[in-house]
Amino acid sequence: LLSSFILVSRMRLRTFVGLFRLQSVFLGLYALILAYLIGEFDLVVMAGLILVLKAGLLPYALLETAKRSDATPKLEAYFRPTTNSFIAAFTILFSFLVTMRVFPFLGAEIFIVGTAVSLLLLGFSLLIVRGDLFGQSIGFLVMENGIFIFGLALVGGMPLFIDIGIFFD
Repeated sequence: LLSSFILVSRMRLRTFVGLFRLQSVFLGLYALILAYLIGEFDLVVMAGLILVLKAGLLPYALLETAKRSDATPKLEAYFRPTTNSFIAAFTILFSFLVTMRVFPFLGAEIFIVGTAVSLLLLGFSLLIVRGDLFGQSIGFLVMENGIFIFGLALVGGMPLFIDIGIFFD
């Protein structure tokens, strides 16, 4: 969640992609820890795919595409970075308040579900406030990370084919 909050206010492409890479590493580690706790081998495979593809190959491909297309290292945004940070803070607060009202029965998992909803909304806000292709594509990927965490939090692990379908979605 912290990496996404910082991600919203960054304007340099390398920093932007690096923070997404960090978020993907955390997502893979979360899936790996959950696989160990519940003893599900499918999640180990999914965590490996996340670490290899989302934390390794995808950021590399985005940076190579930017280099080949002579994209400027500074990303476009419709608002200033401080305004984007304020929007992100409000989004996180809003998502946790809504999560506590909608899912009061969760107990300890409320933080994980709140984080998932926050990632989903922060990815959506990246789609809105970013005016360039790279910012919006990372916005879609952050939304996908939120959906994946939401599924893991509520179901507690999924069959491998559902995991792969969500991942490639």
